[in-house]
Amino acid sequence: DRPCTVSEFRRTCRIRGLRGKYWICSFSINQWCISEELGSHWTESSFYLALRSETCVGTLMVLDDKLQPLTRSWCMFEVLQTLILHDERPDDFTGLVFATRSGVLRSGNAPMETVMSFAARLADIRMEDAAASSQADKNMIDTAVREQSGGFKKMNRYV
Repeated sequence: DRPCTVSEFRRTCRIRGLRGKYWICSFSINQWCISEELGSHWTESSFYLALRSETCVGTLMVLDDKLQPLTRSWCMFEVLQTLILHDERPDDFTGLVFATRSGVLRSGNAPMETVMSFAARLADIRMEDAAASSQADKNMIDTAVREQSGGFKKMNRYV
């Protein structure tokens, strides 16, 4: 039986002596109150506020076999904020960590087949193709990415 993704991540952190809080969107946003969670501007969103917290040391993105989070604009917003924080706080922000039902990819515990399959899929994903249920949200996030040095090109390389 395969370990729970988040439990595996916690175990990996303990083994490596990593301490701090990680942003995990699927557990951190109330899906029933989206408008309240997002606010009127992205700087008011729970995504932004939690990631920018001094106690947040990284982002754990839980991926399914199709890498669907990497096709969603708000998930790309998380990646953008993670990239910015990684640049701003290189000594204490670990960046983006991918977790799957097979394990945490950075830990060396995920099966090679999973890693290779994900790598092949990642090669075809372009951040600018991410979608949102609201066109206004997509436009806002795309603009935020374009305003950053390197824009989508840098984001695609980072992922």
